[in-house]
Amino acid sequence: MVKEWHEIELVRTALNAWQGLRLARLKTLIFALLVAWIAYFAAVNTFARTLNRIDVPLLGLPLGVYLVIQGATVVFIVVLYSFIKRHRTVVANA
Repeated sequence: MVKEWHEIELVRTALNAWQGLRLARLKTLIFALLVAWIAYFAAVNTFARTLNRIDVPLLGLPLGVYLVIQGATVVFIVVLYSFIKRHRTVVANA
């Protein structure tokens, strides 16, 4: 009975350690993707006046406005895709 209890506790400890490692990697991944998201918007806002001098031919919108509108969607999809892909590798390697 005591041996079984120790085995159960050993399994619980190993599982908790694995989940803690996985959670730490997940937090790092979320932080990195958040930094990429903020860097994109900082770059667009920094060069918005320069980009607004260029017009998008078919839409007649300034390029800076177009990048903010469409870029938000594209960056969101790319970040989400890379998050899912990296999260699968983190879970597989943990």
